[in-house]
Amino acid sequence: MWTPAATYCRDCGAEVVAEQLYGAARMLKDAGVDRFTIPKQLTELPAEQIDNFTRIYQRHAVVVARHVEQVAFLQRYLRHQHWAAELEDRLIPQLPWPDEELRRCSTPTVELRSAGRDEELAAIRAIAAATPFAAIRDLSAIARLRLDDRSAVADARQAMASSDATVRDEAALALSSWRTLLMVGPPDDRYALIAELQVSDFPLAAAVRLAALSSDPVELPPDALTSADPETSLGAAIATGAVDRLEAALHGDDLERSAAAMCLVRLGITSRLGPVLEDGPDEVRSFVLDEIARARVAVPDLSDVVLGIIETTPDARLRNTATRVVAPSINGAQAIRVVRASEGDPRVLQTLLQRGELQPEAMAALLDELIARGWFSMEQFGMSTIAENGHLADTFVPARFGAASPDVQRELLRLAEAQLAARGDEALHRFLIGVVFGPLPGEMRTTVWWALHRWYSSTGEFRGAGPFRLDVPAVTRFFGTVDAFLPRLTDVVGDLDALNEVTFADFAADLFSAADPGFIAEIQSRDAAGRQLLDALIATVQAETRHNTNEAMIVFLSEIATLPAWRADALAALRHVDRAGNYHYDKAVRRLVLAEFGLPTDDAWPALPVDLVPARFGDVSPTGQAFLLDVAEQQLIHADGEPDAALLAFLADTSVNASDEAMRERARMIHEDRSPRPMWQ
Repeated sequence: MWTPAATYCRDCGAEVVAEQLYGAARMLKDAGVDRFTIPKQLTELPAEQIDNFTRIYQRHAVVVARHVEQVAFLQRYLRHQHWAAELEDRLIPQLPWPDEELRRCSTPTVELRSAGRDEELAAIRAIAAATPFAAIRDLSAIARLRLDDRSAVADARQAMASSDATVRDEAALALSSWRTLLMVGPPDDRYALIAELQVSDFPLAAAVRLAALSSDPVELPPDALTSADPETSLGAAIATGAVDRLEAALHGDDLERSAAAMCLVRLGITSRLGPVLEDGPDEVRSFVLDEIARARVAVPDLSDVVLGIIETTPDARLRNTATRVVAPSINGAQAIRVVRASEGDPRVLQTLLQRGELQPEAMAALLDELIARGWFSMEQFGMSTIAENGHLADTFVPARFGAASPDVQRELLRLAEAQLAARGDEALHRFLIGVVFGPLPGEMRTTVWWALHRWYSSTGEFRGAGPFRLDVPAVTRFFGTVDAFLPRLTDVVGDLDALNEVTFADFAADLFSAADPGFIAEIQSRDAAGRQLLDALIATVQAETRHNTNEAMIVFLSEIATLPAWRADALAALRHVDRAGNYHYDKAVRRLVLAEFGLPTDDAWPALPVDLVPARFGDVSPTGQAFLLDVAEQQLIHADGEPDAALLAFLADTSVNASDEAMRERARMIHEDRSPRPMWQ
């Protein structure tokens, strides 16, 4: 290396040459000339040859100068400032390079511009892409990170493995800066950073960073808050909660505003954040709103500002975060504004439903808005929450069901099921039973029944059939009057689709097979409504339905059709079905046959009044008389104690005076079998 202000080199003892001859001297040395001979050789070479040597050397020196200049540019964004001089001191003695090394180091020229952050980053990236030196790439990554380029984090972490302690120091300071922590979150290499910071050449800056990485309170030097380095002073304010310095930072760059606002949120001071949220870019808003959302603090004074963000930002994530912040403190009208701005985003709607504190009326208005916009669905996360927590009145579904489209009705029914499971509201229960027995398509009817069936089963009822029965108390409980219920029952009887659905068909079979006699009597007392039900049953028993349901409806038809005006039509319908041999069918037919003579089915005969047969015998046809004799026989068979004397006397009289010989013989045989004494004793 050329050494001015000396006549010889203190290292090797060789004579020092003039500065303008240094390049030629280096070329001679590279050619193998002895260092003690070089000064003499320079005096003997022609000037043209010296100039040629100098030009060749300058080609190499220019490349070195380019790299040194690039490092000097990087140093503007670094704390240590020795690398450019150190690189020059290391490279100059290597010149001239071998051709291969010269080619490797002859990188493209980088325009070193500082007109703005984007130009600076572009220049630094170009330096990193072109340099052949790993150390310069490390410094480039750190410089990029100091300019808030979060994509440089991985490369800066690699710089932490450098053999150069000052590079590690620089990397540790950049990676632990509050700016980096804000951009990328807690570091994965926390303990490695702490180790480097503890031996940093910049103890004040390192102390602030160690405080940020520590989970324990750390006492900072007094001059940390007043440091001329904004990164250090604001870091100290964040660590200590210095409100004045934090509020001053609300007027800084985007990251300063974000960091200061987030710290103020953690301190519970939010009144000054309106301008930050109004003026800040979406990135700043995201940082601040995320912090408020994490803190779960109510900020009613910021509601208008946050609503404005929701209604204007194109960023779906920011809109959702803003909704999380504002949901607990908004009213119904404001919630609807959020719905309209949500564009149907399910995350925004979920937040409104789960974090909102709306009263039932306001929550109903919100759901009405969802229905109107086609966004109402029980698949929406949060719907089950309001169904369970009582923030929506149990009257919501009944009030809207009739006017809703079929698709909305299905979702409303799912909501009603969730509400019913949560509270078991009786009015809602009655409503759903009313839908089951309503003028709806079979698919809707069975959907409602499934909802009820699941609820009944969840309450411990094994069969899930519920409390509804065809008896007057149950009908009155769920429908108010028998008159209100009969048309609905007629609708169900005519719904073949529902009657063929497995679970509903089982419910219907149980219902029809166990109709209470009191309810049967109520049907028979209503000519028009009863006849409509009868006609529906006649049509359905002759149609294709599930076996057990058809069987139960045959029984039910036979029970209500014992009236003289209805009996013949019902009997004709049953005979048309012709399921002879089936116990329930045969009994139903017999019930209608016997009804012509005012008789119940055989199993009820023993309990009939003992004077019934004598009183009616003369008023019926021979067929009826034969049935009455059968009744008399059953009464005698099942009599407690002695047979009724009057009934035996009636049989004795009939055996003599009946006009039909077969009738006389039948009466005589019954008397002989059942009388303790001969007929004329």
